[in-house]
Amino acid sequence: MHGRTVFSGILAILLVLALLGGLAYLQGPPPSAPRREKLEQPLGATTTAESGAAGGAGKTAASGHGTEAGRRTESAAVGAAPGSGTNPLEVFVDLEAGEFEIVPAGVGKSILVEADYDETMHRLEHEFLADAAHGDRFRLSFTTRGPWRHLRRAVGEATGRGRSRDGRGRATRVRVELPVGVPMALHLHLAKGSARIDLTGLSLRRLVLDQAMGDADLVLKEPNPVEMEELDVHAKMGDVTLSGLGHAHTRRLDFGGSMGSYELDFDGPWAADLEGSINITMGNAIVDVPSEVILELANRRVVLGSLETSAARSEPGPEKKGRRLVLQTAVHFGNLSIR
Repeated sequence: MHGRTVFSGILAILLVLALLGGLAYLQGPPPSAPRREKLEQPLGATTTAESGAAGGAGKTAASGHGTEAGRRTESAAVGAAPGSGTNPLEVFVDLEAGEFEIVPAGVGKSILVEADYDETMHRLEHEFLADAAHGDRFRLSFTTRGPWRHLRRAVGEATGRGRSRDGRGRATRVRVELPVGVPMALHLHLAKGSARIDLTGLSLRRLVLDQAMGDADLVLKEPNPVEMEELDVHAKMGDVTLSGLGHAHTRRLDFGGSMGSYELDFDGPWAADLEGSINITMGNAIVDVPSEVILELANRRVVLGSLETSAARSEPGPEKKGRRLVLQTAVHFGNLSIR
């Protein structure tokens, strides 16, 4: 009796999927609307490298999507000084489904965004709030418009009905350029896709990366000009590489990964000792630590997994001198190798 119930449930699900696929086929794929957007969020004229003089007063807000929204934001933000005072410029970037690049721009330049996408399937929006009292905030959102449209497009392409001359084969791409010399707190959310993140030269007070699905490659090639208060990475399905973490100039790093493959490279000129945590669940992680850095594993927790350290990484005595990396580690159904 129980087996019959399970079989009936599976059959019902298959019938529903077949019905949805048939409706999507009959309705046909949505028309393609390829679009290229260029947004520019200018910084205030009084903004200077590293400190930035305060400019304007009160709050100025602008939001919208596309090129027209970029023009409205530019006119509304004249006189604002992102990153001025003691509060860093807060930058929130939420990217869903595509190929993404986040790279440094020139010193004191605007925040620049370039995007190629199908407007039928995706939406690009942004918002800017200039607040001299609490710090300016810039938010960029690139999201999909709805699952039904994507199902119709997928069925159309699978059956040959979605091969339109104007939309098929165009890559969905978003490139974000962030200004050098402006203290900022950067929050990145990557829902799905691939991302190349080069933060070299940026003045990062805080960095939070949340990656849900796909591949991400983050690199720091030069020392962070300011001390970072927080470096927090949550990664899930996919391959994630963090390179040059010794350049981050942070005293705290927390990394959590599940159902993926991860590489953390702590190469770079360490400015201070570093404490942190690495938690791996159903994944594999490799951590490379420079030989001159003293590694201390303050806490080790392994549940149906493995934690390996190289023979050269024996427990140091308190008399040994040098920069120290103090890690709390937890591995559940995965593998962590520290070299």
